[in-house]
Amino acid sequence: EAGKELYFRMVDGDFMKFEGKWSLKAGV
Repeated sequence: EAGKELYFRMVDGDFMKFEGKWSLKAGV
């Protein structure tokens, strides 16, 4: 899952936008 984490790190600007979806996918 490191690849996905790095990807979101690069797009930290849009991270907030996908934060909700990312949280559901990560299950955190």
